[in-house]
Amino acid sequence: MVAGQQRDSHNFGNRSLAHAAQFGLCRRLSLCRSWPRSIAGRAPLERLCYPLLVAHGVRDALIQVAHPRGLAARIPDAVLHEFAEGGHNIHRSHAEACHQQVREIIAQMRTLTALATHAQHKLKAITMTTIEQRLTQLEQEVGELKDGQALRTVLSQYAIAVDDQRPELLRTLFTDDARVHIPAWQVDVNGIDAVMAFYDQYWTRFVHPRRYFANDDTRINGDTATVFMYWHVTQESGDSSVLGWGTYHWQFHRVAGQWRIASVLIAILAMTTVAAGWAGERKFTDG
Repeated sequence: MVAGQQRDSHNFGNRSLAHAAQFGLCRRLSLCRSWPRSIAGRAPLERLCYPLLVAHGVRDALIQVAHPRGLAARIPDAVLHEFAEGGHNIHRSHAEACHQQVREIIAQMRTLTALATHAQHKLKAITMTTIEQRLTQLEQEVGELKDGQALRTVLSQYAIAVDDQRPELLRTLFTDDARVHIPAWQVDVNGIDAVMAFYDQYWTRFVHPRRYFANDDTRINGDTATVFMYWHVTQESGDSSVLGWGTYHWQFHRVAGQWRIASVLIAILAMTTVAAGWAGERKFTDG
């Protein structure tokens, strides 16, 4: 017989059935309502994914031993127990032994359930750690994007302040101990007052300047940042139309939550008039 046939299920004893019901085994320990039909119709027994007990009396005159053995072979988690002295209805003739077999399956399921629960908790913990790490990384990336945009805003404000001759705006963009260094013009000033004095001299020398930035490379490290970029400027000096280009090397500090220019190295690669051109030494005719 197959342990747990529907018509014989009540004969396993109330205690075993109570345990079986607790773990959902009343149905799981049954192969189907009519197991001979499952053999004839080739029901998908291979798909069963829970422990199942196939118990059979070797001396059963009604069911040949090949049938339970075939069932156990087809079901992945089946346990076949043969009673050498048993006949038909072994759940009656060998009740205690059948009960013991059910208890062992229940114990196995308890162990598997505990292991599965532990694995789920561990996987959940790993997953949550991974999610938290990813969220931290995303927050960092978003913060860097915001900082990058804030730095570009400061540089845009710098261009507006210099080109439109707005000293009150320009002063707010620098730190108190800022430095401006322009080797080609022998300029190296430190402190916000000295920086503003330099730009006052610049405005007396050139009018209507317009500067343009390109190819910026921004590196952020906590509350400090560096920016490299190319620049190009058009401006007027007397009756001359002046062109200039070079590179900026910026250093920024975050002060009270706001990015400020801590220093800038302005490398002038050319500063000349349109009339003179920029071939050879002429690129510095107005430098």
